Amino acid sequence: MIDKIWFILTLIIIALTVTLIMILRRKHSKFYTRLFSLGVGLVMVDIVILLKISTIKNSDISILISLLYAIQMPLLNTPYKDILEVINLEVETDLLLKNSFIVMSFLTPFAWASFVASLFPIVVNGIYFHFYKFFRPIYLFSELNENSLMLAEDLSRNNANANHGRKCLCVFCNVNRHDDAKFIERAEESKFILFAKQMERIIRHFSKGYKWIYFAISSNQDENLDVVKEILLTYSAKEKDFKRKLHLYLFSEQKDAPLVSSSINTKHIPLTVINKSRYIANDLFFRHPLVEALKYGGKNIGVLIIGAGKIGIELVKNCIWLGQLGKDYTLKVVVFDRDADAISERFFIEHPEVQKNYNLTFKQITMLSNNFEAELNKIYEDINYICICLGNDDLNIRVALFMRRFFMKKNSSPNRPFIAVETKNDIKAASVLELNEWDKKNNPTGKKENKLLENKALDYHLHSFARNASVFSKNLVFNDLERLARNIHFVYEIERAQTLDESNRSTEIIEETYYMSNQSINSARSRALHIASKMFVVGEKFYFNRDIDIEKIEKLFSKESYIKKLACIEHERWVAYMRCEGWTLLPDSADNISKEIYRKLREKQHYCLRPCEKMEVAEKKIGIEFKRYDFAIVRDTPKILSCASIEEFYALKFKNIGRIRKEK
Repeated sequence: MIDKIWFILTLIIIALTVTLIMILRRKHSKFYTRLFSLGVGLVMVDIVILLKISTIKNSDISILISLLYAIQMPLLNTPYKDILEVINLEVETDLLLKNSFIVMSFLTPFAWASFVASLFPIVVNGIYFHFYKFFRPIYLFSELNENSLMLAEDLSRNNANANHGRKCLCVFCNVNRHDDAKFIERAEESKFILFAKQMERIIRHFSKGYKWIYFAISSNQDENLDVVKEILLTYSAKEKDFKRKLHLYLFSEQKDAPLVSSSINTKHIPLTVINKSRYIANDLFFRHPLVEALKYGGKNIGVLIIGAGKIGIELVKNCIWLGQLGKDYTLKVVVFDRDADAISERFFIEHPEVQKNYNLTFKQITMLSNNFEAELNKIYEDINYICICLGNDDLNIRVALFMRRFFMKKNSSPNRPFIAVETKNDIKAASVLELNEWDKKNNPTGKKENKLLENKALDYHLHSFARNASVFSKNLVFNDLERLARNIHFVYEIERAQTLDESNRSTEIIEETYYMSNQSINSARSRALHIASKMFVVGEKFYFNRDIDIEKIEKLFSKESYIKKLACIEHERWVAYMRCEGWTLLPDSADNISKEIYRKLREKQHYCLRPCEKMEVAEKKIGIEFKRYDFAIVRDTPKILSCASIEEFYALKFKNIGRIRKEK
């Protein structure tokens, strides 16, 4: 009878052990689950041994004694004296059984103590988080990986510099201590908080009421999209509680990513979609405007893009709308790629009005082949801005060096093109910089040390872009381009409020509309980037990352002749931007074109995608003066550049005008 009970009890313990392990695997990492499994397994063995020993002499209470002693073992208060008395009873007990029990009596508490100790970091991190969340901004990352760690380190340094050494609170979820060992060491050195994936919802819950930013930055873009949808759905019902406190950053290049916020219909929780390829293209032209192509004179911009991957296509789009400088200037864009035929076919299907309105050519060429140099010989005199983005740093640098030598030999060419080379790796980017420093040292201005260059300064430097450390940095959250884009959106919304007779719009309402649509964010950024092009048209060399003479700019933009010319250029830029986003012209034959129906969002059709000179007739038909937005943005350009926030812009623009109510 006792043997049957012992067998059934053993099966029950095994079942409970397996169940607990399965539950714990979802709540804990593999290492700690193994510790727990070891502890439970040792207790089970203890029960079996005690049952075997105690049933030899006292079978009546054997089950009770064995269970009592086995349960007390992991609690570190095992009554060893009593157990040894049982073992030392004058009965025939196997010596191996006795020794096994003694060994197990020490191993069991040790295994359980290790498991309890494994919970200690979680408890400490939890206390640390709950204490510092009152004093520091919270940055929550969906995953611990190379990109998220670079971003957290830069945000922490930036926050420390801005707040007298006080760092931000960086929290990482989905941490696997076995697989992420190389990242965990770096994170712990920076005093970041690490939690398992299952702790993420708890951390998000306890962040309620505090200002925090969530980065959906997993390497799996589907997971990023799912977690942002979950957060928006969870908090959309209580979005007023999170007003101006929660900001979401979604890292995704999927086509449906920009539609997330509009599909869930939340407006108080801002969502910024980070399309890495688009961000890299914007950042390149922010630091090196397209009009640098004309620094040696001329009125023809010729762009050569080598590589038509995701970054290359974004560069093509940026070049088309940045190159809108008026009728006095021309733009030509040439793309080299080994799969150019297939890529161009797909591109022109998705952007049907680009091919017939702009000088864009795709050429199928293998890089560094004889055909490659032959094609360069045909077009080199027209090229003055080159972007190399083939997806491989080593190949990019090889092609860049070839291009550099090629144009140095063609010294009869009036153009010395700007050459930008994609280098994601920091070491590769540093090698490009070292080459430029060597050029400056060995080819100083005014010396004839290089016969090819004669008396000219060496202007064939290579400029690195798309470096991972510069992409995943504080500039994702705090950057001048975003500041300018928000100011531009403010100008647009003020004009729109006047058009719709909604003069009671506050700055908070306007700021919320900025994040309601990813389309409005990208459109405002394109307007901001085009400021450098407008400056060039009025004869002013302008760089976003240098000191700006606001007084000089105000004088330039106070001239009515300039304003009218630049407003027309701004309209052409908007048309080019919309076409590059896949929009087409809503034809005159369309039904019911009016003030309410002048565009079709689903079909991506807009009635105003027409030249500036034809807008007057279109405006009369729909009853909206669309050009007023272009004039407003041009007139307010000095304020857009000088104001640090829309609140400052509001105060400057409406200092003596009370037509817009500002909420307290």
